[in-house]
Amino acid sequence: MKKYIFLSLLFVPLFFVRCNEAGHPSHEDSVNANGNAHEQHQETTGSGLSLNDGKKWNADSSTVNHVRALQNIVDNSGIKPGATLAEYTGTGAELSAALDELISGCRMSGADHDALHLWLEPLHASIKQLSDATETASAEKEFENIRNQLNLFGEYFE
Repeated sequence: MKKYIFLSLLFVPLFFVRCNEAGHPSHEDSVNANGNAHEQHQETTGSGLSLNDGKKWNADSSTVNHVRALQNIVDNSGIKPGATLAEYTGTGAELSAALDELISGCRMSGADHDALHLWLEPLHASIKQLSDATETASAEKEFENIRNQLNLFGEYFE
């Protein structure tokens, strides 16, 4: 499990650095013609994630497949009320490894990529909290946060 946490700590910063390299347009590059990106998007979540002029953002097939893998881990975890801390942290380690694969396979760019970051950041935080949980109650809360965040993907991306 420590291996997965280490890899998570390694890959996530690399993902964010890679996203800011020359091949990936910055948020400023994706601002609309009148110079105000916020007029384009209606904010709908606390993270700032919103639809793209009322439409879903485009996600590439690799990202969609990796998100499905994360959803399958949650759906097939067998975690039910009363689960043990070990069950939660084991699922957290599995989710962390799958998230690392999503991050390392990311090839998206532009505004769609920026929106993906807004969805991904709370997911990453919850997976880390689940993996590091020391109490069942906090693990249960993070597991539900993960489930909810994964469900948001289909509402904001196609």
